[in-house]
Amino acid sequence: MNPGPHDLCSPAISMIGRAQRQAFASDVRSVTGVSRCGLRNRATIETPDTKMAELINFNKARKNKARADKQVQAAENRIRFGRSKVQKAREAQLQAEAEKRMQGLQRQIADAIKNRAETDEKVS
Repeated sequence: MNPGPHDLCSPAISMIGRAQRQAFASDVRSVTGVSRCGLRNRATIETPDTKMAELINFNKARKNKARADKQVQAAENRIRFGRSKVQKAREAQLQAEAEKRMQGLQRQIADAIKNRAETDEKVS
C-alpha cells in the first residue's frame, strides 16, 4: 500500500479505512497537539479543557480593591454612626436622666457627709 498525503505514519493505523484514519488523526491532534509523523503543529492544539490564564490589569485590580475596602468601611460606619433621629433623641434623653440621677446621688452623698460631720460635732 502506497502512503498517501492523508495517511498516518504508523503501520497499524494504515490498515484501517481512510475516514477512520482521518478521524483518529484529528482526535490525536486535538488532544496531543502533534500532527502526522510526530511533528508538532501549534495550529492543531484544540483541547477544550486547556484554559489560558486570565490577564489582570493591576491598575484596575488596585482600584477595585480600594473600592471594596471603602465599602467595608462604609458598612462599619453605618453600623457605628448611622442612627435615626428617634434613636439619637432617646439616647440623649437617657443621658440626661442619668446625669440628673448622678447629681441627685451626689447631693445625697454630700448631705450625708454634712449630716455626719454635724452629728460628730454634737457628740464631741
